[in-house]
Amino acid sequence: ILIIETATALNPVVKRADIALDRLKKLDVVRPSLPALQQGAILRYKIQALQLGNASSEEIMKTVDEYAKSSGQDAVEASVGLVAATIDEAQSVEKTDPAQAKNLADFAVKLFDPIIAEKEKTDEKAAMGLKELKADMMVRAGDYKGAQALCVKLKEKAPDRLLPYLIEARAMYAQAVDTKDTQEYRTAQDYFTRILPRLTPGNDVYWETWLAIIRCKEAIAGANAREEIVKTLKDLKGSTINLGGETYKAEFARLLATYGVND
Repeated sequence: ILIIETATALNPVVKRADIALDRLKKLDVVRPSLPALQQGAILRYKIQALQLGNASSEEIMKTVDEYAKSSGQDAVEASVGLVAATIDEAQSVEKTDPAQAKNLADFAVKLFDPIIAEKEKTDEKAAMGLKELKADMMVRAGDYKGAQALCVKLKEKAPDRLLPYLIEARAMYAQAVDTKDTQEYRTAQDYFTRILPRLTPGNDVYWETWLAIIRCKEAIAGANAREEIVKTLKDLKGSTINLGGETYKAEFARLLATYGVND
């Protein structure tokens, strides 16, 4: 019951850090006897409550450190595990509860900085990967401008890495969807189109990129884009026996039906 009350208090609609911290204080008494999964959830709730109360990163890392010691881990290891679990949960509820997915993504973003700071001391390549993951979660959290700004820095540091370009394109597209601004759709379409030649045909990113390009064309030109989109779908369909791959198969099937591109 205490865990449910804590989760409710931290809901984006409620936002009662005081209630959450009160319930978490009571949970601390029994936490060592709880399963690891519930202990991890309590840690996340405690950090969310601290974030909601504008706690410093030092206070948050102190909480993570205390949890890590009690579970036989170091603070960075515990933080990475927490972020990974949060990302998995955000992805699992993205379609059914977008507000909660956005809230979880925002939580993960705020937890990245102390982890990255520690990683940069010993493993710059791993730190780069974490920064890319942070940028992707910033897109999911709705911080499109912040994600783009971070991607610009990542591109300057490692211009040959593809992922920062892709995440930047995702941010542009997500922003266009939110604002319904035609010019922003044009910008996103242009960026995805320039990325396309660098992609491996048939993989998930390839299909994600084509899907975004088609959606941009629809948003920009509406019915006037029909002929061009039909040709694109026919060309793509003729190039593979697995249109959309496993991940995007259903979305491309809907497009084929919408535009009357039959077998």
